Amino acid sequence: MANGNETGPIDPRDLHLGKFAKPDTDPTEDGQTMVIRRSAVATAAKAATDEEVFEQEFGLPFAEMLGIVCHCYARGIFRSDDVANLIRNEKALRDAFGKKLPDGPAVRRFRRRFADHLEETLETAYRKQSKDGEAETVFLQKQAAETVHHAAWTDNNRR
Repeated sequence: MANGNETGPIDPRDLHLGKFAKPDTDPTEDGQTMVIRRSAVATAAKAATDEEVFEQEFGLPFAEMLGIVCHCYARGIFRSDDVANLIRNEKALRDAFGKKLPDGPAVRRFRRRFADHLEETLETAYRKQSKDGEAETVFLQKQAAETVHHAAWTDNNRR
């Protein structure tokens, strides 16, 4: 990772945060945002979370929160306050989820508590976006872990 924006084989210019406000994932829709969203949905399906309690704490459903945070990391946005600002400034998300969107401390708590889910989602998204055919699993696992660790480091050092 040469700089903060080189997180993987995902081009940040192809990411659209508003797509996370859609009611369901269209399996025929292409694009890197939808790859991240489908990866988050798959990871969330395996996670044991109480959706009602989760939404009360974070303001979003688990799969959407997971996808949005991974989306931000893929764009090179790592500070929790910056992630929260991006979420709050996205009209489609405000319209879909109301005013109780996560703030910086909520994003930080989410990252700390669900780091392994973030890594799994990023690894899956990186694998699906790899342009080199069969990707090396160990490399992609390391790349996903480094992205989450870089987010934690950036967030903790820029308060």
